[in-house]
Amino acid sequence: MSRPILRDGLLALGLIALVFVSRLASEGGVVPPNFAAVGAAALLAGFVMRTRWLALATPLGAMLVSDLYIGTYDWRMMAAVYAAFLLPVAFGMLVRRKNASGWRLAGWVGTGAVGSSLAFFVASNLAHWVFTGMYAKTLGGLIACYGAALPFYKYTLAGDATYTLVLFGAWALALKARGIRADAPAPVV
Repeated sequence: MSRPILRDGLLALGLIALVFVSRLASEGGVVPPNFAAVGAAALLAGFVMRTRWLALATPLGAMLVSDLYIGTYDWRMMAAVYAAFLLPVAFGMLVRRKNASGWRLAGWVGTGAVGSSLAFFVASNLAHWVFTGMYAKTLGGLIACYGAALPFYKYTLAGDATYTLVLFGAWALALKARGIRADAPAPVV
């Protein structure tokens, strides 16, 4: 097995474990609802991993493992939610290609964290409106659906921001420990 695949595989397992624990904490009331590491893990996977298929599989695997434990729901809603978590992976890959460093990198990563939260909010609530009978299939019903979900968005945003800061901070510290400048463009480690 090549070194990048091994490194990416170990990172994927670590991110899946983090997402699993963070979703359990969220579902168990230890932290607020939706305060989980899924978006941040997806963003980091896209930014750091050199194995594209593994980067894309990481948030999907994390969601699947945790959903199998927590409980599954309508497969169409699951598909929409899972698809939404592919967007931060793609954004992370895009940011890596920009070779940004310092504050520019921080700005891109922050944008990715906010975008991840927004993608989840839009996709999950649109799917909820389409696939459940809770809201009328009208513009008013769609607005009511998003309005009812708005209080949860702040927790998603807070979770993505917190976990993104922690994960990218840990990545920078790991680079520094290896003697690689943390403000340099994204290296292959």
